[in-house]
Order: sequence, then structure tokens, then C-alpha cells
Amino acid sequence: MNISLELPPLEWEKLYKFLKDRGFSFRDIDYAFFRAENNGISITFYKSGKLLIQGKEIDNIYNLIRTSFFREKNGIWLGTDEAGKGDYFGPLVVAGVVLKPEKEDKFLRLGIKDSKRLSPARITHLAEEIKKLAVYNIEVISPEEYNRIYEEVGNLNKILSMFHIKVIEKLIDKTGAKIVVVDKFSRNSGISGYLNGKIKVEEVEKGERDIACAAASILARYSFVEYMEKMHDMYKFIFPKGAGKKVKDAALEFVQKYSLKELKYVAKLHFKLTEEIIHG
Repeated sequence: MNISLELPPLEWEKLYKFLKDRGFSFRDIDYAFFRAENNGISITFYKSGKLLIQGKEIDNIYNLIRTSFFREKNGIWLGTDEAGKGDYFGPLVVAGVVLKPEKEDKFLRLGIKDSKRLSPARITHLAEEIKKLAVYNIEVISPEEYNRIYEEVGNLNKILSMFHIKVIEKLIDKTGAKIVVVDKFSRNSGISGYLNGKIKVEEVEKGERDIACAAASILARYSFVEYMEKMHDMYKFIFPKGAGKKVKDAALEFVQKYSLKELKYVAKLHFKLTEEIIHG
């Protein structure tokens, strides 16, 4: 995994000491202040200001560097992420988690990372711990509500923007957070413009590298799975995840058992699968 950041070149001595205190060894390379290495992690700080972090398990050091060199002093920030946008069955969930600097070490020790890299049991455990430690907000958009909103706005990214903004505004009101890291889902989400002046917005590809954003991804996934389990209990039916052939077969079976009209209560109808189901 590679992560690239930009840092003022004048920070090189401060970063050198920061890494040395954490057990990194150093060597010289062309066009760089240094390359630092420790336990399979390599960090190169180029004289251009580019900071390149490489290795398999780099989330912790990435978050430590972000906190020490990019965050406002004593500032709190929040992360948002979603679950269910690629799943035909089930809700769309958007979650946000506020992280205070004094809680960051606890989050790091818990091993919080992108929910896609965690087992279901681990997600459940971490979701419970996050709820104890942090201020959070979760918006669960049921399939019925999702379908109604989609008919009005006609675009998934617009729906995502609406609910990311809703989560962020609620958490700003509760905590006064100064920065939000959003897992980037669109080239032009409109989130930054809408929230202009209220909070600094960082829309980041693979935003779950940020620990607050990763925590939000865990809460979103946990809530998505929880809703799917309730659907299973209600209909006594297994709803597979995703949008592939297995899902299409399940949807056809569901329609045969419960009718086409009932589909709007369990599925996101704008998926191409719906047309395939209607026309066989």
C-alpha cells in the first residue's frame, strides 16, 4: 500500500525527530531529505515536499503523522463513510464519528481500520467499542425511503451527499468539530460548498485510512448488517449482498414468494436488476 501526502519541506527536521523517536532508521537517497524504515514500513520525504509512506500495515503511522503535522492543535475532527450503496438489497447507511485527540491512542490500540478489511465478528466488537468512546451519528435510509428519494433526485451521489451533509451538520452541532474527512464517492459531491464556513471538508479517496473515517465505516457496515438481519427475520428470507447473479436469483425468488410490489421494501429499485426481474 502507498500513501502520498504533501508537507512543507521546512518540516523535515521535525519529521526526522518524530520518526526517530518511534524507532525508525534512516538512509540517504537522491532528491530526498531521508528515507526512514521500520518493521516493513518505508517513509520517504522528498525535497519537493512529497511524503511517501509505503508498506502493508501503515494505517497507524499514517494517522499519527496526520494528527501531528496536519491537524489543528487541540482540534477535533470527524469522519464519514457509507455502506450499502453497491447492494441491491437492504438500506443505504451513512455514519459519522467524531474523534478527540485524547481518544486517538485508544482508537489506534483497538485496531480500527476500514470495515472491508475486518471480519463480521470484529466489526460487531469494534462498533460497540466506538459507540462507548466517541460521539457518532448514523443515518439508516430504508429501501422504501431510498426509492422515494431516488424518484425525486434521480441520482445516487446526490442522495449520498444529502445524508453525508445531514450527518456532518448534526455532529458539528453536538461537538463543534473543525475538520471532516469524507470517503470520496464523487468528483463533485457538493459537500464542501454546502458546508462552506461551517467546517473544513477533506474529501479523500480511500478515506478509511483516516481513523475517524475508518470508525465511521465500521458503524455504517454494522448498521447495514443489523438492518439486513431484521429483514431476514421479517420475511424469513436470505438476502445476499452485492448485485450479481446470486442476488438476481434471490430477487426473482422473492418476487415469486411475496410479489413485485413488495420488492420496494427490501431493494433499491433503480438498479438494472429490477428491469431484468420485471422482464424475466
